[in-house]
Amino acid sequence: MKKLAVIAALAAGAAVAVPAQAARPADPGSQRSAQGKAHEQGSAHRASSRADGSKGKGRCAPRSVGYVASGDFVSSTLVQTQGSDTADVSGDDRWSGALVVAVKRTNHHARADKGTTKTYTLKDAKVRLADRDDDGTRDVPVAGDRVRVQGKITRLNRGCEAAAFSPQLTIRSVGFHEPKSAETPAPNPAPAP
Repeated sequence: MKKLAVIAALAAGAAVAVPAQAARPADPGSQRSAQGKAHEQGSAHRASSRADGSKGKGRCAPRSVGYVASGDFVSSTLVQTQGSDTADVSGDDRWSGALVVAVKRTNHHARADKGTTKTYTLKDAKVRLADRDDDGTRDVPVAGDRVRVQGKITRLNRGCEAAAFSPQLTIRSVGFHEPKSAETPAPNPAPAP
């Protein structure tokens, strides 16, 4: 008797489960929400736009990245283009011309110029001159002064076609400093007994 009750209960459970499976639609994707359908259409559009072999919209467009190089000043043909009428304010001064630097240190984006003598072309760049004798006036740079060049350079992402691409360097600011003194360090005093 107990076996008959168990079999009847299993049969009733199977009868309830079979109609639920029978009511399932033939296409499970037809039950997606409107958001799921919109996502599917967007991915189909992206897939069709990449059929030509490109890696996506804007991925291979040139990007501007920071450029920093420093080293020793060699020569320049800089002329002041703005701010000459305000001698007491140096923040509005802009300079243009050519600047030659023996590059010693660089950031990652300027590493190709490390160890070379590079000529930079400036156009309305900020220039901070050194005051060697501390008299309050900025002095003309001389060969051997330390110089730091900062700007932006364009680059492409890896994997992009670089055949017709040439990086564009724009210098925004230049800072001159007097050379570090070659003082010998004082010897350490002997420890007291």
